[in-house]
Amino acid sequence: MPPEFCDQRLHVIHEGIDTRLAHPNPEVSFEVRGVRIDRTVPTITFVNRNLERLRGFDMFMRSLPLIQQQHPKVRVLIVGDNEPGYGGGERHAAPLRQRMLEELSGQLDIDRIHFLGRVPHPVLMALLQTSWVHVYLSYPFVLGWSLLEAMACGCCIVGSRGMPVEEAIEHNVEGRLVPMGDQNALAKEVLHLLASPDSRARFGAAARRRALLYDQRLTLSEMTSLLEDQV
Repeated sequence: MPPEFCDQRLHVIHEGIDTRLAHPNPEVSFEVRGVRIDRTVPTITFVNRNLERLRGFDMFMRSLPLIQQQHPKVRVLIVGDNEPGYGGGERHAAPLRQRMLEELSGQLDIDRIHFLGRVPHPVLMALLQTSWVHVYLSYPFVLGWSLLEAMACGCCIVGSRGMPVEEAIEHNVEGRLVPMGDQNALAKEVLHLLASPDSRARFGAAARRRALLYDQRLTLSEMTSLLEDQV
């Protein structure tokens, strides 16, 4: 904002998330393509409204061949549709998901990658509650609610360095951060955390604590107080 507005007139208050709905659940389980998924199944999650470059979908997909080669049991759950998204699509180009599958043809075990499209919110919470490692990537843009909800569910996060992710995650405190565009660094971090239950638990607990600062019971109270003070 211009400096003349950066005084008592400027208030930054997040809309907030419901951390009573987004919470850890060690007993969660569900079925995907006839395969039972629960906390015992090594699972990577990736969630966005749209599968687009702005949110690093291409980087994530390019990390999967190495991850699958070195971890033969891990499953990947991907939420998001094929619309152009916030960053806009390339004119007359096929959806990015199709292009990435063509680029990586023969390098992926598709049976262990589940494209789920958009899902109802309760299903999304179940997916996040089963996650061993949740990947959230973004070029500078608005921070997605899905990251905060993943943190509230106690997910172990691997995110991208820089804004907006560093607004919510400090490297090696609430999660691990890698350079945007470095799929090898992403793959290595994910593999390390899949093999490190103590690290996953530590990052997940810290992420949950940080997410509680975004609870709607706090943020809506702040908004109400601000509006009442203006009357």
